[in-house]
Amino acid sequence: MSAELERSKSGLKLDQLAAPYYIEYRVFDMDAYTADAAFGALRTDVRAHFRFLRVVVRIGDYKRIAITARAKARLT
Repeated sequence: MSAELERSKSGLKLDQLAAPYYIEYRVFDMDAYTADAAFGALRTDVRAHFRFLRVVVRIGDYKRIAITARAKARLT
């Protein structure tokens, strides 16, 4: 993940758009186990494994975005 983040920061640039000022990667790795028993006997057992990737890329001006976020916070 660190190598991909560094590659993205150095090489991610689209024509007619500013370079990103913020890049975020999140990986959600979930492992769930459910079991059901009756009278001491196991009736069902289920294991599930999920992995999700979330990517956020922000382009533009950090200062302008921060000012807009503060203004919205005052309104709520």
